[in-house]
Amino acid sequence: MTRSRLAEVEAFLPKVSFSYKAYVSFLHDLLKGEILLTEGSVDKAIDVMEKASLPGRPPLIQTIIGFSVPFMKDVLARAYKEKGQIDKAIAEYERLMTIRPEQGRWTLIHPRYHYQLGKLYDDKGLKDKARKQFQKFLEIWKDADPGLPEVEDAKKRLAGLDRP
Repeated sequence: MTRSRLAEVEAFLPKVSFSYKAYVSFLHDLLKGEILLTEGSVDKAIDVMEKASLPGRPPLIQTIIGFSVPFMKDVLARAYKEKGQIDKAIAEYERLMTIRPEQGRWTLIHPRYHYQLGKLYDDKGLKDKARKQFQKFLEIWKDADPGLPEVEDAKKRLAGLDRP
């Protein structure tokens, strides 16, 4: 099903007006990278996502949607993690979480990025950095539905970091 959706996007790309082409191409690459990662083709996912680039100033409607409803754009970070390239995964999450107004990047940061980055820091033994990310994630999601796996895991990990 997802492969057929990707084919639909690929068939649509030549019809996209110039002002939207870079943004739609990025979304295509994001979907392709996600599919490859899900299929276990980690190296191919990394290759696609390293070449993908989010346009500096997407059209206004995409800016509004992207700001108001931040979707997960962490395919490359997750692929690096899957490949065991933890430092690159950390760098990618840090990049995704950096607001760059000079590049037209004004989107909200997805809360799960804090959780994922916290886990990576924790795995590397960077306890203070991990603690800050888990605290930020739990602060943002303090009113989340009870029992969400990420929330429960973040609480557990944070409690483990606070023990001597």
